[in-house]
Amino acid sequence: MKRNTIGHHSTSRIVLTMLLALFVAFTALSGCAKDAAINDANTDSFVDIPSVVGRDDARLITLSPDGSLIAVSVYTEGVKVFETKTGTIVSELSTKFSNIYFRKLQFTTDNKKLMFYDPRDFVSITLSIFDITTPTAKVVCNVLKSGIWINDAHISDDGNKIIALYDNNLFNVYSGTNGSLLKTLHTANFRADRTTGFGFDRSEDAVIFRNTQTPNSSFVVWSITNDTLIRTINAGSNDVLRYSEDGITFGALNTGTSPSYYSFFNTMAGKKFGDLAEDSMFQSTNIGYSLFLTKDNIYSASSANSIGEIKILRIVDGSTIFAKSLPSGIYFTNIVANRQQTHIAVATHNNFIRIWKFQ
Repeated sequence: MKRNTIGHHSTSRIVLTMLLALFVAFTALSGCAKDAAINDANTDSFVDIPSVVGRDDARLITLSPDGSLIAVSVYTEGVKVFETKTGTIVSELSTKFSNIYFRKLQFTTDNKKLMFYDPRDFVSITLSIFDITTPTAKVVCNVLKSGIWINDAHISDDGNKIIALYDNNLFNVYSGTNGSLLKTLHTANFRADRTTGFGFDRSEDAVIFRNTQTPNSSFVVWSITNDTLIRTINAGSNDVLRYSEDGITFGALNTGTSPSYYSFFNTMAGKKFGDLAEDSMFQSTNIGYSLFLTKDNIYSASSANSIGEIKILRIVDGSTIFAKSLPSGIYFTNIVANRQQTHIAVATHNNFIRIWKFQ
């Protein structure tokens, strides 16, 4: 009698499929147990990191380009670097921020270094690079400059140089290895608006700034490598400026119309590619808000009527990618996103940092 091999193989395939499904389910459950701090919420997942000392002044936050790390500063407690997936502290800087508004933290792309910038007063400046690969961060170099205010600074992706804009409208480029002066940029008849900082066009190795010498507020893209003009961009009348961390996009707020609106420009193309009304980014009645810009999206955090709300809008068409309201009584103080646009983080008045990761 001939054996029925068809039923035998079919049964085997069913058993193997069931075993595979059990294995996948077990793996998923194991992952949830391992990352217990992450909570699924429909289209997003988030992790909460308690404020360093239970205070509400942990407002300066910065994500690494890949979103795997976040640096959090507390005025009186220095800076701590956390893994965004688990909330684990990986490195700490003992250097503390002053209470002056202009300050910045910025990662290199290998996640090994962090630039720390803090104008403590009008005489002494703290502009340093730290090695954050050890639990206690180590100083790689300091840039010492007295008597002139630093208005903004950026670190290159490889950490080999720092670009700083001074109160006298000059750009200096420093070594990321020893802090020595490499060059001063000579921007001809163009004069940077020191009140709005500058962008760092990493693809072209250039600074982007609003030229205060031109009545129509044109923007200048100036080569760091060759110390020469690359292009100018006519952005019209504008007020508040935003630059994406990679320098690909910048936004200029036009206040001469009602409602006010942001115009967004591609730095390398030198052209505008989107307009968004300012009030579309926030709740209708807001008591405070924060904005952050990446190459494709604008991120907003606002607080109104005891409710905090965040939005992500696509610049090119104004469509809402993500919107979330938090429980009553939670107020936002800052919002940031990573360069790869996979993570966002908000600092709150309620003693925690919340980080969302998008799949």
